[in-house]
Amino acid sequence: MRYVLAAGDAAIILLFALLGRGAHHENGSPAYVLTTALPFLAGWYVAASVGGIYERTLLPWRWVIRDAAATALAGGLLGLLVRSVLERRPAPVSFALVALSFLTVLLTAWHAAARAVIRSD
Repeated sequence: MRYVLAAGDAAIILLFALLGRGAHHENGSPAYVLTTALPFLAGWYVAASVGGIYERTLLPWRWVIRDAAATALAGGLLGLLVRSVLERRPAPVSFALVALSFLTVLLTAWHAAARAVIRSD
């Protein structure tokens, strides 16, 4: 199940990058989408690794939601940091707020939905 969760996480982060580039009428080619997504993918997987989110899929609801939200916020902040270092400038506050909100809501919802499916088996 952890591979399904990890693949879903990657899909959500790639969706974030794709929608963001499209909303700003920027190049939506796979290379540019990956360039946008990679810092956030790295941040998410570091935070997920440290937090052990893929090891605790059968926890009670509130813990799954708490862990997913905390991992998304930590991973998003790490992603923003990596992005800022690579671009040699801080991320605009509006971008940071949108990125953290989008990723936290969708990643948390995904993990809650996955937990519901796992527990229903």
